[in-house]
Amino acid sequence: MKIKLFSSNYENRDIPNIKDAQKHYLVEDIFKIDDRTIPATLLATASFPCIDLSLAGNLEGIHGKNLRAFWGLVKALEKQSEKPKIVLLENVIGWLTSNGGKDFRITIQALNDLGYACDVFAIDAAHFVPQSRLRVFAIALQTDRVNNDLETLSNRHSSLTTNRLKQAIEHNYDLNWNFLDIPPLPERRIGDLATIVQNLSDRDSRWWSRDEVQRHLNMMTPNNVNYLQQLQDRPHYYYCTMYRRIRNKQ
Repeated sequence: MKIKLFSSNYENRDIPNIKDAQKHYLVEDIFKIDDRTIPATLLATASFPCIDLSLAGNLEGIHGKNLRAFWGLVKALEKQSEKPKIVLLENVIGWLTSNGGKDFRITIQALNDLGYACDVFAIDAAHFVPQSRLRVFAIALQTDRVNNDLETLSNRHSSLTTNRLKQAIEHNYDLNWNFLDIPPLPERRIGDLATIVQNLSDRDSRWWSRDEVQRHLNMMTPNNVNYLQQLQDRPHYYYCTMYRRIRNKQ
C-alpha cells in the first residue's frame, strides 16, 4: 500500500457556511478593539492561545506573551455596562496544572472578580468525532442561586470530568463555584476517519507529489515511520492525521 498525503488550507477564504462573514467577524488584536463597539450578548466565549499552558508549548503560564489574550477578554468584560450572563472558556488539559495549578486558580479568580460563579468540565472530542482530544471548558454564570455542593461534582459522570479536574476544583474550593447538573455525554463515537473522509481519485490535485510525501516522512521519528509501515502491511486502507510540531524554527 502506498502512503499518500493531502492537505486542506482555508487561509484567505471565506468562513465556510457563514454568509457575509465580514459583517460578523472582526480579526483584530483584542487590546485594540473599541469596547464600545462590542454588542450586548447572552454568551461570551473564548479559546485563548494554549501555547503557554500546553506540554507541547513553552509553559510560560497565564502571564505569558500569548496568554495575555485572556486578559484582553477580561478587560473587555470589565468595560461592559451589561455583562454577558454566561462566559465560556476552553483550553488544553494543561490549564489545570500549569505553574503548579496557579494559572487555573488565577483564571477562575478573574471570572469570580467579574461577578461570575464557575463550573468546569473535561470533555473528549471522541464523544462526537473520530478523534480523541481532551479539553477543559469553564462555564461562568451570573446567578444568585449558586450550587457549590461538592457532592454534585463527585457524582458527575466520567464523560464530563477527570480525577485531575476534580482535584483542581477541590484544591480551590474557596473560590466561587456553581456546579451544574449535566447529563452524561453520548457514548464515544465508534469508528475512525475511514467512516467519514471523502474518497479521492488517485489523480485528484490535492494529493501531494511523491517527493513531498517523502520529504514529510523524512521528518518523522523512527517510531512513527515504523507505525506507518505496520499499517502498510495490513490488508485494509487506514486514514490518519498528521501534524508538524515546530521548535526553535526547526
